[in-house]
Amino acid sequence: GAVWTGIRLANKIVRPVTALVHGTNRVSAGDLEIRLTPSDDDELGVLTQAFNRMTTQLGTQRELVERKNKELDERRKQMEAVLTGVTAAVLSVDVKGEVKSANRTAVDMLGVKVGSKLKGSSAELAAEREAFVANPRPLGQRQVKLAGGEGEIKTLLVRMVPNYVEGGKVGSVVMTCDDITPLMGAQRLAAWRDVARRLAQEEGIPLPED
Repeated sequence: GAVWTGIRLANKIVRPVTALVHGTNRVSAGDLEIRLTPSDDDELGVLTQAFNRMTTQLGTQRELVERKNKELDERRKQMEAVLTGVTAAVLSVDVKGEVKSANRTAVDMLGVKVGSKLKGSSAELAAEREAFVANPRPLGQRQVKLAGGEGEIKTLLVRMVPNYVEGGKVGSVVMTCDDITPLMGAQRLAAWRDVARRLAQEEGIPLPED
């Protein structure tokens, strides 16, 4: 009788513990749907109920994370679609000076590569970013001249917006670059026309109508 009673008591303890061990292994493998049936209202029963609450909470949190990740992925795709149609070059550069993202215009206009250092593609833009990080403000705007092929000089209107991290330091910087070379050329032409008109008026030389 004593042996039988001992075996019965041992099974009463071992079975719930074994079920908890198997349940824990299934949870670690990613199965959050598992639920255990409490055998009694003793300590092991309370532990089993706590296990069920834990798996329920983990399942809810995983669904929330998956939903948030899906929303972020959809937003990323929408942003990429928007940036694809933007004529300006748009790129994000992290604290190490590495290009983390860039639209098609930035790749074609500036030759930047995602995952590479900005300095390798444009030392001028890298220098502007470093100066902006050293003296950050809500919006930085500069005209930057870039040397192109065959002696071509491009004038870019560069705008920079900081992304602050913990401690108030600048993390990544979003840069937009508009090619204003044609506009600068038109302005210079208009300025020379104005100079020529004034000289002609002083000399009394008639000018043709525009």
